[in-house]
Amino acid sequence: MIDDFTPLFRLIENRTDEVSGRADRPISPGIQKKLAKLAAGRCTDEERRELIRLLEQQPDLILALVREIKILRESPK
Repeated sequence: MIDDFTPLFRLIENRTDEVSGRADRPISPGIQKKLAKLAAGRCTDEERRELIRLLEQQPDLILALVREIKILRESPK
């Protein structure tokens, strides 16, 4: 599963202090829901592969995934 997060690791490794790229685009509620499901580890293998492809095509979505992970980590158990 760690290989599935390669796009996220690439983003973190290549992080710079300068802002570049596209402006933050609104994320559709459907995509947001799928990212939340991925962050929670509740995706099927097929859904996970689909989302990894989407993250590779639209790297700006990685930040939305990171936000979802942070929400999960900060919520009381």
